[in-house]
Amino acid sequence: ALDTLFKILQECGGSFSPTLWTLVLSGVIRPIFDSTGQHTVLSTADTEWLATTCLKAFQYVVSTINHFFDRISFLLPDFLDLLVSCILVEQNETLSQYGSSCFCSLVMENKPKWTAEQ
Repeated sequence: ALDTLFKILQECGGSFSPTLWTLVLSGVIRPIFDSTGQHTVLSTADTEWLATTCLKAFQYVVSTINHFFDRISFLLPDFLDLLVSCILVEQNETLSQYGSSCFCSLVMENKPKWTAEQ
């Protein structure tokens, strides 16, 4: 499902309006990470999610931002908030590392595209 979701975003996102991108972030992408940091002890499902889905989802998010940077840069504060919220999870070092790695990738891969306001 994750692969299909981001494949569709990559293929069709160029025709999305800013309003639709806002909806995609708040209603589709952010919920993928909703349970992050809510538990001090990870359940088996949480551990499995980290191992199988989390890093891949982060990578897809960064890839999508990279691909549509000019079109969705108005959402950067929201995307960065998502990454930072995962980085600051004290109970889960793996999640923090994934978030940090993707944050660095996002910044470095888009370095020439950043404006003074961003």
